[in-house]
Amino acid sequence: MDSAVDWTPVDLLISQLMEVYDPHEDAETIQESLSTLNSERDVFRHAEETLRGLAKGLLCIHLIITRFTK
Repeated sequence: MDSAVDWTPVDLLISQLMEVYDPHEDAETIQESLSTLNSERDVFRHAEETLRGLAKGLLCIHLIITRFTK
């Protein structure tokens, strides 16, 4: 549960997109796409951290219940 998400594929995708788009002609589209991608990445990171916290909390509760039911 402690391993972080590997963002290398996302960074590679961004790099490849930059090769496809002409920065001068498609600057607005690129900026909007990267902004959306960064926002979604932040949402995912927050959800991942929340789930990790919940999993740790559930594990603690399980250990407490197990200790008192023996």
